[in-house]
Amino acid sequence: MEVKNINDQKKFLIDYANLTQNIISSQKNFIDNKNLNRILNKPYLGIPFILPSNIKFFSFDKKNIFKVDKEIIKKKLFRTYNNNYSPYKAFFSFSNFFVSDPKIKPKYFKEIKKINNLNKKIIEKIKKLKMQGKKVGAFQSRNIPHLGHEKLINKLLEKCDVVFINPVCGVKKKGDVKTKVLKKAYDFLIRYHYGNKLVFAPLYASMFYAGPREALHHAVLREKLGFDYFIVGRDHAGAEGNYNGSDAIKLVKKYKKNLKIQVLTSTGAYYCKSCDKVVLKLDKYHKCKSKKLLDISGTDFRKHIVDKKIFKHARIDMQKYIHKFKEKIFY
Repeated sequence: MEVKNINDQKKFLIDYANLTQNIISSQKNFIDNKNLNRILNKPYLGIPFILPSNIKFFSFDKKNIFKVDKEIIKKKLFRTYNNNYSPYKAFFSFSNFFVSDPKIKPKYFKEIKKINNLNKKIIEKIKKLKMQGKKVGAFQSRNIPHLGHEKLINKLLEKCDVVFINPVCGVKKKGDVKTKVLKKAYDFLIRYHYGNKLVFAPLYASMFYAGPREALHHAVLREKLGFDYFIVGRDHAGAEGNYNGSDAIKLVKKYKKNLKIQVLTSTGAYYCKSCDKVVLKLDKYHKCKSKKLLDISGTDFRKHIVDKKIFKHARIDMQKYIHKFKEKIFY
């Protein structure tokens, strides 16, 4: 199930499904204020899941209602001083009152089972590969891949036999690539360029766009799914230019010892004018060591996609394939 709006109540069905499937390591159900603060103070436990008190899918005991301090959420979860950051505002768009230990209404059992079955398939695929002695990595992606993304994928492939293109796609916001379109783009790369080294397998979980804190959360999710490796890149899980590009990397490195999964980091891919190719910053294979590095603009790539023009830093054959799409590419 994909939710097209971060203000849609259905995202809490996805959260609840993740809790029941035990892929949220720090909690079994939506938590109370005491446990909220406990998790907020330990970033390596991931994103705390709390439930607004007016969500129609759940029943609960009124004595379990509590109020949340918005400033604490802004400071510790979203790690920002920006009162206008849209994902932070969306966090309180239903209510400032939350409830612990709710029960899902029986008529929504099928929805929960459907979400869990989709994620179960990923877990089973990973187990099967690991039983064959293979190392398996996860690549979080919200965008149609340019050559910079491929550089990060190849960095994972240096450590792994197989990399899952594993976008968190339960909740989308305006401007995100549709999951169906993302699948088509990666399926093209897999068919013509990577073969069985890549698998496209979306993870049905919520995006919070909480930047550094969510980068850790994404690592924890992949650890619970059974992956051996994960990669965190520049401005991971951020939006609206709210975070510095290296914020997520710094936080992940700080808590690396608390994770069992191996987390690789990269400050991003660039175009080297001297080499005339795309390189990773500080890449050991980038022999010329030139400082003439130009950022590869995802925004510019998106504009080229919309205008059906060829972007220099993405595969031409894939772009020509995408340009034939008649459907809308972005929400």
